[in-house]
Amino acid sequence: ELERIIGKAMEKDHDLRYCTAQDLQTDLRRLRRDTSSRRITVTNSETAASAPAVGRIVDRSSRLPVAEEPKPSRSKWVLVGIGVAVALLGSGLIYRRWVGGLAQKGFHDLKVTSLTFSGDVISSQISPDGKYLAYVSTAAGKCSLWVRQIETASAVQILPPTVDTLSSPTFSPDGNYLNYQVIQGKLHGSVYTIPTLGGTPRLLIEPADSSLSFSPDGTQVAYTLVESGDGELKIMVANRDGSGKRLVASEKRVSDLDTPAVRWSPDGKRLVVVRSYGDDPSGLIASLSDVDLATSEAHKMAGKGWRSIRDFTWLPDGSGLLLAALNKSGSPDQLWLVTYPGGERHRLSNDLMTYSSVSISSDGKSIVGAQWDTSVALWAAPAGSPDTARQISNGWEDGGHGFAILPDNRIVYTGNHTENWDLFIADINGQNVRQLTYDGRFHNAPTACENGQSIVYTTDSLGTEHLWKVDLKSGSSAQLTNGGGESDPACSSAGDTIYYIGRTSGKQTAIFKISAAGGAPAQISEPGPVGSPCVSSDGKHVIFTAASKEGSLVYRTLSIASAKLESEYPVPSTQWYGMSWMPDNSSVVVQDRRAGADNLWALPVLGSGAEKQITHYTSGQGFSVQYSPDGKWLVMDRGPDTTNAVLFREEDR
Repeated sequence: ELERIIGKAMEKDHDLRYCTAQDLQTDLRRLRRDTSSRRITVTNSETAASAPAVGRIVDRSSRLPVAEEPKPSRSKWVLVGIGVAVALLGSGLIYRRWVGGLAQKGFHDLKVTSLTFSGDVISSQISPDGKYLAYVSTAAGKCSLWVRQIETASAVQILPPTVDTLSSPTFSPDGNYLNYQVIQGKLHGSVYTIPTLGGTPRLLIEPADSSLSFSPDGTQVAYTLVESGDGELKIMVANRDGSGKRLVASEKRVSDLDTPAVRWSPDGKRLVVVRSYGDDPSGLIASLSDVDLATSEAHKMAGKGWRSIRDFTWLPDGSGLLLAALNKSGSPDQLWLVTYPGGERHRLSNDLMTYSSVSISSDGKSIVGAQWDTSVALWAAPAGSPDTARQISNGWEDGGHGFAILPDNRIVYTGNHTENWDLFIADINGQNVRQLTYDGRFHNAPTACENGQSIVYTTDSLGTEHLWKVDLKSGSSAQLTNGGGESDPACSSAGDTIYYIGRTSGKQTAIFKISAAGGAPAQISEPGPVGSPCVSSDGKHVIFTAASKEGSLVYRTLSIASAKLESEYPVPSTQWYGMSWMPDNSSVVVQDRRAGADNLWALPVLGSGAEKQITHYTSGQGFSVQYSPDGKWLVMDRGPDTTNAVLFREEDR
């Protein structure tokens, strides 16, 4: 029996070995009970007639008329006792060594060291043999691909700087090639491959919205495609050379914040993707979904959900996964270990940084994460001299989830001062700061409506994103929408009509409008926008990002009076973030990186003339931007931004 228990604990097949330590402990306790209670099996002919069945278990102390069994030798009982004792004492070790694998026995003594110091590493991965690091640098506003040795500072640029966005470098299983994703101002990205030490890149798969994940034998790759209109995540598989593309399964996504990554399990039987479940009142809507390759059936993996999941990877032995994920609104994304299939989680990193990617070497000893350190604040300047902007807030990431300017030029902004994203209000110079909300909800994308009497924002406090309104006089909040998911509201500050991204009856996204007083929403655009709406200060135009018929990204402007298309303007490939109408109501301003750093550029979406740079920063990162309703002030969100690759390595024991 002891041999059977140990054999089951050491079984290589996951489906045949113990699933939990409790199951193992139960069998060991039963063995100890049976050997210590002196129970015997009655099988002789004298008791067969009176026993209901051969093999009936009886206790010697019951004084039944049975034949005396031969007493086992003292040495036999000693051996059994020692075996049981050793098994019981070693059960934790057996479980950790064979049942839990790396998820249980590893990552107990991690040493953390920096691998890069340039501050511009946005994505990284360690090679399977643990000797090399591949990463994307964004120096001077352009992306380049690099490979360096882990043990030395020697680095080689294998792809020169480009205005295209590069991300997600992935080593082939043999380490000879790097695959990476390229985004070129289109709705979908592409995946290219290049020799690890440099060479000519080759287009491998197009379209693709994720990096590639190799099958254990290296002959196939998995990737995803995101249909932004209906939120469908298509899980695709192709041959290693990009041929033979086929759809394996599809999943519905609720949030566009989750990574579309896919990861092939070490046993080759399943693919794991991130799926959003919009029914968690605490906002933990992101979970991992397990897709069986044999049946294409998908199941939500065990364990609690997450606010968002930026990246994840399997442990080499399949006993768990590593995640770069957010477990609570207001906290930074950290590195986590999640056991499989149990779903228990353990935190690996514990700092104030945000981790955007995670990878692990094939021996399970080295973990690499991309560590992001930023401190965003609000800046304000007279509209006529934007280069004179000065910082007006001091909180960590003030305005990080949006801000709005009232007609009296006060600013309402999101702030994370007590591990929750609340709304605050301040003067244009940063004075007289006051907290507006204390309801514990997550507040996102505030916009000023009704002549500045109310603020409309997005929250997922009911599980799914909806629009809410807070009255600035009374402080009371009320829910405005209750559809399949509504986000990114926009108002002209003097208006009482709210424009937002909603979902059609067919679950596709589109631009809707609704009265600030509530009522029935109305769809005003074709399905499929991919960007937030923005309303001009005169209340005549609404603009949003969409995909053209050719698949490229465009700014689409609609007339509010007629809901007719007024213009389509190509989105620059270097455009990074933010959009606001300028005081002339014919141009918009965006954050753009074409000059080597994030700067504001004016785009004549309804007029003529050339695009024009209006700020001249040489460093830092820019996010949201907005002109005041009277056109006299410009407010933006920017700050220092540092990203580097760090190594977590388990010390030899």
